[in-house]
Amino acid sequence: MRAGPAFFASTGPVVWNPADKAAEVSLSNGNLTATRSGGGVNNNAAVRGTTSKNSGKSYFEIHVDTSVGSASGDYSIYGIASAALGLNAYVGSTAASYGYEHSTGVKYTNGSGTALGAALAAGDVLGVAVDLDAGKMWFAKNNTWQGSGNPGAGTNPAFTGVSGTFYPAASLYKTATTQHVLTARFAPGILSYSPPSGFSAWE
Repeated sequence: MRAGPAFFASTGPVVWNPADKAAEVSLSNGNLTATRSGGGVNNNAAVRGTTSKNSGKSYFEIHVDTSVGSASGDYSIYGIASAALGLNAYVGSTAASYGYEHSTGVKYTNGSGTALGAALAAGDVLGVAVDLDAGKMWFAKNNTWQGSGNPGAGTNPAFTGVSGTFYPAASLYKTATTQHVLTARFAPGILSYSPPSGFSAWE
């Protein structure tokens, strides 16, 4: 069931990390909302969550508060990243980061992109399910798992071979006129949708 408001107060320790973000990203709403607040256009500004995981089955969401839109090329990417990802790099640019691109639905890792699902727009919710025991990862748009994925059954993952220690991560993109805003949902009480069978909220 969809949650109503786009903004929530933090109910626990997992938020965007104010000490682990690019200078061009500003945080608000209890450090759950990230805004691309400055810097040059047509480049990336990343932020990581406060808590990492290296095992288990976890789920979190990214709510798209504002969107540049696919016609203008909103190349923001959401997913997971290790601590090694540079804060002015994009999620999916390294072998230890995995992401879903906003305006194309392309999945990225190690700097390589492959078509997976649908583009996102303002008001959409991207669900991210990660099984670090099996090394698999899935993405959902508004609770529809892309690429015919089924995390509960462990089938058709977006990525396999996902191994290491990862944080929730996002790289926000900016055009000349529009800044991107997103809100993370890490805790059970603020998720729009229930985690897949066998998965728990990231927090």
